[in-house]
Amino acid sequence: MSEKILQGQRVGEVSRFYWNRILLTAALLLVFSAALRHMPVYACSCIRGGGTFVMNRESDDKTLILPRDARGVLWWQAAHAQKGSFGVRLLSGARERDLDFRVIEVKPDLLLIAPAERLAPGNRYLFTYRDSKQPANVQEVEAVVENTAFATIKDQVQLWVSQPGPAQIKVSTNGGMCSRPADVVAHDMHISEPAAIERWRFALLFETVLDGKREWKPKAHLCGDPPPGSSWQGHGRDMIFAECAKAASKEIAGTTEGEHDMYMTISVPGTKLVASTQKQSLKLMCRS
Repeated sequence: MSEKILQGQRVGEVSRFYWNRILLTAALLLVFSAALRHMPVYACSCIRGGGTFVMNRESDDKTLILPRDARGVLWWQAAHAQKGSFGVRLLSGARERDLDFRVIEVKPDLLLIAPAERLAPGNRYLFTYRDSKQPANVQEVEAVVENTAFATIKDQVQLWVSQPGPAQIKVSTNGGMCSRPADVVAHDMHISEPAAIERWRFALLFETVLDGKREWKPKAHLCGDPPPGSSWQGHGRDMIFAECAKAASKEIAGTTEGEHDMYMTISVPGTKLVASTQKQSLKLMCRS
């Protein structure tokens, strides 16, 4: 009889021990869950890569086409560049040879690799980058110089602007997910004339001036910084929009509803050559 009582007591102690463990685990889970509700969650992190030549990465043909009065090619992300990492070689002309060059900062974080001698129409040049810390990181781009000069066509520059219309786009956000959808009313625009601007676009600098200010720099993603001299839509193109928020929000993307004016400038880096399009009037009104 006493052995049965002792066994019963042991079973009860074991049972209470496991129940206490279960209750303790449940309590810890509740505390952890409550703590998570008060902790900010950062799902977005931006990992910056190294520098790169500015060129058309959407085409199989990576050759840059330059106007006759261009000075060189552009390199984005100056922090990853030293003059000793670059090289310039003439591939055509009288004889193939290495060229002296300068590295010029044309905008913050944007460098111009400019040969000391003037670029000659019809010649082909090879621009090279070699990372001293990572020997496997070698980048090359060939550039061909056309006979047409930017100075001869800069007064012909024209800007095409679409009619305003509704759209759903991605915009950057600080809310933790890097980007979010936004219902907007927008104008699309791009340099339409002359055709040479399209060929040279990766050798030129473009800037949108909205309401007299050079501050229009939206992004589709928190980490989506475009190279200076381009926009979030590319080189020589842009989209100006106003977000049609359905409720009050601390984070409204774009510009305000109503009337605006804008124009675009185009310049040859390393020179004083600048062209401006005619000023355009915009009207952004959300549908109720």
